Amino acid sequence: MGRKRKSSLECQNARKQSKDLHYFQHVGQERMKSRRRWRKNRGASEATLNAYESVDSLWASTFTGCRTNTGCQERVIAILQEVDIIGWDDVRPRCEKELLEAQELARDAEALLQSVTNLEGAYSDRLKTDCAQLVSRAQLWVVTEEQMIALMDQGQEVLDQALIEDKLVWQCS
Repeated sequence: MGRKRKSSLECQNARKQSKDLHYFQHVGQERMKSRRRWRKNRGASEATLNAYESVDSLWASTFTGCRTNTGCQERVIAILQEVDIIGWDDVRPRCEKELLEAQELARDAEALLQSVTNLEGAYSDRLKTDCAQLVSRAQLWVVTEEQMIALMDQGQEVLDQALIEDKLVWQCS
């Protein structure tokens, strides 16, 4: 008995799904290439372009991938929900892993900031500002993870209460 052939609608949907997946996998890379070409055409040096690539990849490594604190609340709520389901003892190792990643990102961002302090030319001032923002965001991520672990060690209701009362470090910044 042979295989049943897919209908043309099923084939069309499969092709669309494949194209969408490919697009979402490569859209970030294409944006980085486009920004590099744009900066290069406006006079940025090769060192500045390379530093910008590092900044972009480090931004993508933050747990929200964005430059605001909007992802922090979703993360805390997700942790609280996960603790309700499987317990803090099973969630804590993952939070500690996130803390290690945040600390590594902060170290990388600080090293990048030190390396760009001597750059001159087009876009170098903006690059220094972007690096400083990245360092600030990475440090906030470290402090957020440390605070979340410390509060959860005291009990789930302590973190929940701090979230409700806007007393978490990212809510004050």
